[in-house]
Amino acid sequence: RSTTVTGVQTCALPICPARVAQKVGEEGVETALALAIGDRDNFRYEAADLLYHLLVACIAAKVPFDEVIRELQSRHEPK
Repeated sequence: RSTTVTGVQTCALPICPARVAQKVGEEGVETALALAIGDRDNFRYEAADLLYHLLVACIAAKVPFDEVIRELQSRHEPK
């Protein structure tokens, strides 16, 4: 059974975890490069792509995004 994502960029394509991982990596590098050269407009564009592919990665990994948010929140709780 394949998992699918519907939306503008994916249009119900089967999710291949290896391909999703590759896209997260590519978009991360492109975002970092835009930041390094101070290209604000391209940073915004690439950051949007990175967030999109990260959300797809959450689906591929079967990790609900709210679990990621809870993980971030737990790092700021007093110990």
